[in-house]
Amino acid sequence: MTPPVSSNQIISSVAAFTPAWDRMVTLLFKPFDLGRWLRIGLCAFLATLGEMGAGGSGSGTNRSGSSRSGIFPQGFSEVESQAKRYLFENLAWIIPLIVFVVVVGLALTVLILWLRSRGQFMFLDNVATGRADVKRPWHENRMLGNNLFWFRLGLTVLTSLGALMLFGGGAMIGLPMLRAGEVNAGGVMALVFLGFVFAGLMLVSLVIGKLTTDFVVPVMWLRGTDWRAGWGEVGELLKARPGNFLLYLLFLILLSIVWGVVLIAVVLLTCCVAGCLLAIPYVGSVLLLPMTVFFRAFSLSFLAQFGPSWDVFQAPVPNG
Repeated sequence: MTPPVSSNQIISSVAAFTPAWDRMVTLLFKPFDLGRWLRIGLCAFLATLGEMGAGGSGSGTNRSGSSRSGIFPQGFSEVESQAKRYLFENLAWIIPLIVFVVVVGLALTVLILWLRSRGQFMFLDNVATGRADVKRPWHENRMLGNNLFWFRLGLTVLTSLGALMLFGGGAMIGLPMLRAGEVNAGGVMALVFLGFVFAGLMLVSLVIGKLTTDFVVPVMWLRGTDWRAGWGEVGELLKARPGNFLLYLLFLILLSIVWGVVLIAVVLLTCCVAGCLLAIPYVGSVLLLPMTVFFRAFSLSFLAQFGPSWDVFQAPVPNG
């Protein structure tokens, strides 16, 4: 049982900046060791695997009018009919292709989630202990990483199912309007509502994932416990000091914006050469290591303010 957090205890996101910066400088630059960078960079690469990709969505407007105006000059019904005809005529290769793409996509998603779960404990181990190990934390934290993987997989499945249901509902509302070639206020309002629900779902999933990485993973590593106990302990901290965690997330967004501006400036000043290098897997992780180490140390420094029981920097250094 960890001690309760005192209501008079000062918890500050700003105060976590300096120790996190000092930790990064000490770990990477005192002294500078390329081999050390490469080893920690590999752990950072695994810990952030699949998180660097960005997705976007676009939307367009269609003025009311005949069914033969807008993006379907020949009419949506005709386009739909042609698509169905093409689909049924080519089922022999379309179905195997879809099955192949789905199976490969699911397998890659599961593999990435598993590697990232194992890598997050490896990277945390390096930042917390000041070591630059790969093999030792990979083996020592395998049970913790596998346990975290099941939580990540469950969160991904639930989020994906929720998104599919919302997209299905949107299709049921939007397709009749496309077939009719006109929109109605009720349908548009329903689509807007579903859009807000989808945004809320993504936001909740993002916050849960962020809190898991920043705080649940360190607690699991400190206690040697599973994700349920880790989230239970972090949940108690959230109940005790919700405002501090909200300010932490807001300050984190501010730091990310500042870092993004700096990164864009570097890419532009190097005529996009830096951007090309950063896009290369693992190479980008090594080049961005100061940033990755800082943000990992920042969350750990914030957590340490709750007391020695949550200070990973005071944890015993493993042998070997």
